[in-house]
Amino acid sequence: MLSMIEVTDQLGLDFYFVELFVVDSMLLIKPLKGMIKTLDVEIPLRKMIVLEHSGIKYGGRFTFKFENKVFTIVDYGNGILRFLEKHLPTFLPQKGNSI
Repeated sequence: MLSMIEVTDQLGLDFYFVELFVVDSMLLIKPLKGMIKTLDVEIPLRKMIVLEHSGIKYGGRFTFKFENKVFTIVDYGNGILRFLEKHLPTFLPQKGNSI
């Protein structure tokens, strides 16, 4: 599903337009064709540390940490959080726990 993702690391905050997939216990973050700034990451769900989930609504946020980077997916009305809830088997554990 198409989305925008915020990534914070030691250098600061960056925004990327990406396509998200959930395949075999992995969250795949793939770059969109034609974008200058790209992000291509495969995240094992068991290594994802959930930091925030503010609900499945417009403007809802899902934030997690993986390998010293913080990823934030914001639902700007495209239903991305519903997509993730449907495709992640044990979505939204307690804050600070892995999926």
